[in-house]
Amino acid sequence: MPVYNAGLYLKDSISDILNQTYENFELICVDDGSTDQSLKVIEYFAQQDNRIRIITQENAGAGAARNRGMELAQGKYIMFLDTDDRFDTGYLFEMCSRAEQTHAQIVVCDAEVFDDQSGLVGYHDCKDWILDENFKYINDVFSYKDCSDEIFTFTEMLPWNKLFLLDIVRKHDIKFQEIPYNNDSFFVAIMMVLADKIAVVNKRMVYYRMGNDRSISSYQNKRTCPQYNFEMYLTIRNKLIQLKKYQEVSVGFAKFASKQIFGHSMAMTEDNLHVYRKYFDNGYTKQVGLDMLTKDDFYDEEMFRDIECLCERGTDAFMARMIHRVSDMYSYYEKYYRERQLVLTSTCEYFNIANIKEGEKIVLYGAGMRGRYLWKKINDNGKYKIVAWVDRKAEYEDMKVNDCCIKRPCEILNLDYDYVVIAIENVDVMQQIKSDLKKIGVNESKIVW
Repeated sequence: MPVYNAGLYLKDSISDILNQTYENFELICVDDGSTDQSLKVIEYFAQQDNRIRIITQENAGAGAARNRGMELAQGKYIMFLDTDDRFDTGYLFEMCSRAEQTHAQIVVCDAEVFDDQSGLVGYHDCKDWILDENFKYINDVFSYKDCSDEIFTFTEMLPWNKLFLLDIVRKHDIKFQEIPYNNDSFFVAIMMVLADKIAVVNKRMVYYRMGNDRSISSYQNKRTCPQYNFEMYLTIRNKLIQLKKYQEVSVGFAKFASKQIFGHSMAMTEDNLHVYRKYFDNGYTKQVGLDMLTKDDFYDEEMFRDIECLCERGTDAFMARMIHRVSDMYSYYEKYYRERQLVLTSTCEYFNIANIKEGEKIVLYGAGMRGRYLWKKINDNGKYKIVAWVDRKAEYEDMKVNDCCIKRPCEILNLDYDYVVIAIENVDVMQQIKSDLKKIGVNESKIVW
């Protein structure tokens, strides 16, 4: 797991991993020069669980951090997880079981997408984005030879919904690219053609967070450094040629490359148009095989028309088409955001505290910003029952927040509860509170951060 200024997300993702039903694993956290409390968060969890191994390095990017972790990995399988995602408690079990049952060298699963701000699940425009539910071999064991035209598009070329046999990765010495963004697609795409057996877990085991700072920074990188995306596809193509597999997967690769044309064109600006023009005017479309695609190779006819326009009418016509399309898309997303708030209900909201089961009784500790956020979330969706809300300040003054009377921590001993949830962001403060709770007789196993 590469870690860089992950903030509160890191606590949730590590908690999800440590609470997996499959317990025989090592979690390698590579801190990539974080300047926030990320390293302290990892160290806190490492003190509680010896399955965590901490590696630190100067900031070099997620690609370099993943490569460092891969060098040190000792297990049979390896997975590359992100610090801001959430994971089903059965994620590792399902993936490892499928690998053992099928002897697959790669196992892929589906994922759910949720909004960072609202917690709402289910962007309808992301349907089949992570895993194509209509993929012909979704219930079978297969290789690129069975589906050469879909091998790069039946699932997104991302690592966090996949398990890899470590031996095959090391045998071929495949590494992540050490570039500012999109540094994982090369690794995944090349592994897809090197694996003799690939299998799928047709379940949504990962909750992918959208709308957070990482998503924003990734979008900014697309705008300021679009050349890395073009070079990534050319690097994959060159590696496929080196492996003597390009001809077999050329149509599949062209479909893969075509997907980024529209997605990244939404990041076009006056300042970066010259980069797009540099590649489009110098043979990029032919290099990646876009000119060989037909309408039957696209799910969306409009996307085919976009590529057809680029290949037949040139850069200026394509850019004019994209500028018109992007302006329409902005108004669509603005409208869709409002519709999404109305259509999705609280039953579609992703919200989970560590491994606390639905319906269990909790004492919420902390009436600051984090505590107020959790209080509102819990009361809105009713997943847990708050039996009391406590804060140290209540020892010295009467406190009332959101019409709720805040109790003193010492009153916890008189309550019927399952867990005390510490709603504090600062690691040092949290640890002091945890120590204080233990001193007054609260069982450590009942304390959750």
